[in-house]
Amino acid sequence: MTQPPNEDLTTIHPDRAVVWRGLVLAAHLLQVALERQSQRVGNIPYGHLKVLVLLSGAPRQTLGLKTLAETLRFSPSRVSHAITALESRGLITRGRVPEGRRAYEATLTSQGQLLVARVLRAQRTDIRDVLLDSLGASDAAALGKISSLVVEILERTEARQLSLECSHRDALPVERERTDTARRIADDQETARRRPSGAETHKPSQQHRQALGERAASLGSDLVEGVA
Repeated sequence: MTQPPNEDLTTIHPDRAVVWRGLVLAAHLLQVALERQSQRVGNIPYGHLKVLVLLSGAPRQTLGLKTLAETLRFSPSRVSHAITALESRGLITRGRVPEGRRAYEATLTSQGQLLVARVLRAQRTDIRDVLLDSLGASDAAALGKISSLVVEILERTEARQLSLECSHRDALPVERERTDTARRIADDQETARRRPSGAETHKPSQQHRQALGERAASLGSDLVEGVA
């Protein structure tokens, strides 16, 4: 049976709607709790703490800024802002990568290590242990399994969407070329149609006629390939 276009999905799948609202709310409240705890204990935004935590677990406690952005799903400008703020507090250092490429990396300082340890210790006591102890062993294990599955599904979906976006961007120049070629041919034809009959006209050169023919053939070939 076809679903009416304006029908509320919650009336069709009420159980799913409840589960989804619960998941979104839980993720939001957990994020709020982590943000408050990070600000209270470390006087640092939780987004900046994520950068420090990643660096603390990396080899030599160093990562490239591009890697940080890709892992956290941060924009380059957001990573740059976070790095500047953390560097000003002496929590990290920033420098060029050793290979000499035009890229930068960040390294956690000893002061940054102390901050990460202090905030994570409070996080375990104030949030993690309270939550998991309240769930119990079996529910905590189930939550871990479901969380891993959610991450896997979201990463797979993200990869598919990025692939489609890249394909769309690659196709844009081709579509633009087809449109420009079609427009030039249409303009040439319109100019020839409006030329007064019997009036002396400029006869196109052999080179111009050949160029028009090549553009038309190229457009036809591209359109056939696009349909195929």
